Amino acid sequence: MPDATHTRRGERGVILIMVLFIVTLFTVLALEFNYATRVEHHIASTCRDDLLALGIALAGVHETVALLRDDRLRELEEKEREDEEKGRPSETGSSFIEQVTAGRRSPGGVLRDVPFPDHYGEEWARERVQEPFGDGSLTLKVVDESGKFNVNTLVKEQRPMPRAATPTPTPCEDCPPPEATPKPPPRAWGQKDPDKTGEEAAEQAEGTPTPEPVRYVVDKNAEKDIMKLIKSLDVRSVDEEKVTAAIVDWMDSNDDGDWEDDAYDDGPPPKNAPLDVLSELLMIKGVTGDLFFGPGRPETVDLGAEMERRGPRRGGTGLQDCLTVFSGSKVNVNTAPPEVLAALLPEENESLVRDIVAHTRRDYFKDLAEFAEKMGEHVPASFRAKIGVGSDCVQIISRGQVNDSVAQLRAYVRRDDDAVTRVLFWGVDR
Repeated sequence: MPDATHTRRGERGVILIMVLFIVTLFTVLALEFNYATRVEHHIASTCRDDLLALGIALAGVHETVALLRDDRLRELEEKEREDEEKGRPSETGSSFIEQVTAGRRSPGGVLRDVPFPDHYGEEWARERVQEPFGDGSLTLKVVDESGKFNVNTLVKEQRPMPRAATPTPTPCEDCPPPEATPKPPPRAWGQKDPDKTGEEAAEQAEGTPTPEPVRYVVDKNAEKDIMKLIKSLDVRSVDEEKVTAAIVDWMDSNDDGDWEDDAYDDGPPPKNAPLDVLSELLMIKGVTGDLFFGPGRPETVDLGAEMERRGPRRGGTGLQDCLTVFSGSKVNVNTAPPEVLAALLPEENESLVRDIVAHTRRDYFKDLAEFAEKMGEHVPASFRAKIGVGSDCVQIISRGQVNDSVAQLRAYVRRDDDAVTRVLFWGVDR
């Protein structure tokens, strides 16, 4: 017969094992629940930070747009006040409010003969680096697109000549009047028109003139400027003549260039039209990453890291720093980089480029008359015809950061001389 004491000890051992098993099980469940909760909390907080960072970046864009509008309104008011003090009618012919309400604008929404200087010393162009903004920080940079060369000036639109209208025969006095064409009988509700026969449709199609497509021809002066610009960038293994010819072949309407010969075999077909965005250049034969972005520069620049260095920019200048597709034909001399100025000038004008850059770093040109006065009479007339002092389009790079979440936006905003602003293109860099 088993000892009762030994039996009770065995039962207590089993109970202890069961208790330890249950405690271990609940411990594992608690740890797993804790881990899942922390993961969900991290995901939720990251999503919240991502949205906040995007909101900060958007706020930076909207704030810059508001500053651009306020700057133009202030300039309009100052000009009207100046005209009133001098006792002469305003150049705009009426007040700003009257112009906006009456819609009195020139083609394209730009008022005539109201030049306003724009430069990087204004409030809208002020750079911000890790500036506290709500729960995060804002880094902001504004680039004047009018200080760049518009690559779309490489081609000019050439519309087909209108066809001569067929003369209407003059009826003679003795001829009988033409018989009136009988009208078709009225159609009952819900009744469809009878289908035309194939012959009738062919006759109608043959009588309808087919509109000729718009053609784009090369502007030789702009072609020379682009070639000089590519040469000034001094990128290795880049032939400026071949690259310029490839860009021209991509944009013009003829099929005479080398690009058209093999593009359909190993690349996209030529566009035969102006560019919509500057990054289309990367699809063109010969435009390398170093040429477009700049030697040694990444494709997507972290604005915060680049501006925090406070030193020379890493890498060289690329086409993206000198070309645009959004500005007008005039280059803002107050904001143009030296590579663009050198490309617009005839050869052997390095001293003039240095003088212009030295002046715009400490001051700005109020108008072209002041430019001619300070730079002297030796400035070529061809250069003066290509420059202005105002801006109609800017690029806004806005970076919002909340904890480890970063959102960087890039927006291109046009501002007309009547302070109307509109976003032309925007996207998320990262």
